[in-house]
Amino acid sequence: MEDQVRVLHIASTVEAEGCMDTGLGLAERMRADVDAGGEIILGGLIWTEANPETSFKLRRIGSGFSVVDGSGESFAVTLQCDAAMGCGMAVQNTGTNLLLGRPGRAVTSPALRALPLIPEFPPGNSEGPEIHFPGKSITAVAARPTSRVVGTADGMVVALDERLRERWRTAFKKPILSLEISTEGVVVGEESGALSLVDDAGRICWTVDIPWISLPWSNWSECRSRVREIACADINDDGRQEILISNADRRVYAFDLEGRELWKRPIQWGVFTAMWPGRHEGKFTLLGGTSRPSIHGYVVLLNGDGTVRGNMQRADLTCWGLPANLRDLQQADIDGDGRLETITAVDTNCRQLIAYGADGKVKWDCDVGACASALVFSPAAKRVYVTSEAGYVVAVESSSGQRVWVVWIGEAAELVWALPDGRLAVVARKGFIWLLLPSGEIQRRINLGAAVTAIPRPGDHRGPGRNLIIGTADGRVIGFE
Repeated sequence: MEDQVRVLHIASTVEAEGCMDTGLGLAERMRADVDAGGEIILGGLIWTEANPETSFKLRRIGSGFSVVDGSGESFAVTLQCDAAMGCGMAVQNTGTNLLLGRPGRAVTSPALRALPLIPEFPPGNSEGPEIHFPGKSITAVAARPTSRVVGTADGMVVALDERLRERWRTAFKKPILSLEISTEGVVVGEESGALSLVDDAGRICWTVDIPWISLPWSNWSECRSRVREIACADINDDGRQEILISNADRRVYAFDLEGRELWKRPIQWGVFTAMWPGRHEGKFTLLGGTSRPSIHGYVVLLNGDGTVRGNMQRADLTCWGLPANLRDLQQADIDGDGRLETITAVDTNCRQLIAYGADGKVKWDCDVGACASALVFSPAAKRVYVTSEAGYVVAVESSSGQRVWVVWIGEAAELVWALPDGRLAVVARKGFIWLLLPSGEIQRRINLGAAVTAIPRPGDHRGPGRNLIIGTADGRVIGFE
């Protein structure tokens, strides 16, 4: 990259909820490019006033900034800089000259190269199969190579084949929150905390109601029972799958395929998320993290009997004053050494993409400009792709964590998926899908016209042996091939 021009991207946004994609309702928004080594001045205005009707306005002028109060009186503010002594600020208005801090040269930034507020993308349509359930809102999805399953807000569960043709449907009493496809059928988690197994003919085999039982420090939970995530794996090496669930009560539960509870484990501190049944030091291990609210951005390791084996954690990711919680996780051999590493997307202040080695120590980390929302590892490309709440998609070399490219899509995307042909599908819940080429070039943007209300959950539902399927608020189910 030595022969390339390096550019710093500066974006300042004041967001009004629901308006990120149009710019409507924003107090101010700008995008500009600044060459490395260049200068830029960012100004902000904070004031306190007993009279709430009094207002001030801040604007750029040639020599700095102008502040105008509610009566129309104007003040010119110029930043002063002396490299040896420090900085100051000159304030001028009619008959008044005031210097705060050190005198020095007046600092003015050159005119910035403005960029479009909203990136322009070629429009496009979805490419895979699609099915519509009129009057329904899709709330949960799960997919494996030969089967798909979706759930709705009114308690309907529908099994589909790989072309999204309906196989069976079954009604439940409460909204469907989570789904998983097991060797014995479909495991269903309801908003009420009920867990059920449905066989391949759509018959409900059993239902277990998990009651809300308080526990110490229940404020780190949702203070209710609801089945947030489901995974299926052989946790005790007996050759049969067991069912693992993350409940909103801050506990992880294990059941057998007959619905008998095997164990439950409270998690410190937060609701378990991004479950990944994997291996650590040669033994079955359930990996996951804690979701908001949480003060830990670590990976929790649970044994097959529910005991806590330990955790993987960067040293700065425990702090009462900073956000630190897990958003996504994958376990894979990312460097070709034959051992499993763990990659995490973390909501924290810096270096939000973290890879841990097989020994549990930090292998590399990378800053993505904001909370890391979702990630995927592509063995074919030997890259990790991650989305950022700042509106970026970032590609990094999986063995080193070095950035390969960064693309700004202008939205916070909650899912990134490596398609079989090497492209990426990036999904935002506001109803947009971006298709990116391996080079990072945006091929097109698909406007679904409705919010995305169901995506594969974080963790192993986004890993090998899974397929991409999404659901919308207006009852559409869209597959990708």
